[in-house]
Amino acid sequence: AYMVHTSSTIATVLYLIVGVWGALAIPNVSINILEAMTTGAYGLPMQISGSFFAFFVIGLDIPLFSVFARANLVGSGVCSRRTANILVVYIPWLVSWIFYQGEAVYTILAWGGIIFTGIVAYILPLVLALHMINRNEKGSVNVYADVIKGDRAQKVMLWILVISSFVGVGISFIGQAQLSYYSYSSVI
Repeated sequence: AYMVHTSSTIATVLYLIVGVWGALAIPNVSINILEAMTTGAYGLPMQISGSFFAFFVIGLDIPLFSVFARANLVGSGVCSRRTANILVVYIPWLVSWIFYQGEAVYTILAWGGIIFTGIVAYILPLVLALHMINRNEKGSVNVYADVIKGDRAQKVMLWILVISSFVGVGISFIGQAQLSYYSYSSVI
């Protein structure tokens, strides 16, 4: 439990430091900061680091995701290797080129990030934890560090977290809806 709490705290602090430093270093950021970085708008060091990030983190992640998705589809027997290639490699790449024009890609990425990341990263793990507690199954890591004891207290804490997650994702959803509305209404 100590390791989980320590690593989570360190990761949170580092994310906050990097985010605050980034916001202080570049106060007026365009909607696509990576594009501004890779074109050299913020100087040569930023252009080099932005290009490395774009290639190694974003560029190589897409083929890796396709390989994992194909391996899961083939390994589970859902479809053949050829069908899996079509579903997780060819179709996504072809469809993405249709939307990769102008503001459409930013809108799709923003909505996809809010909806899917909000559900997968925040809501589903908590719902799964609630489900496991209702089945009286215990996890292998004591995440509460003996501060919250008993099943009832854990259920209450998880429900608070689930509600908070829904509120957070809902606020993000509303904010993105307003941003989309104002950006489209300013065009018209």
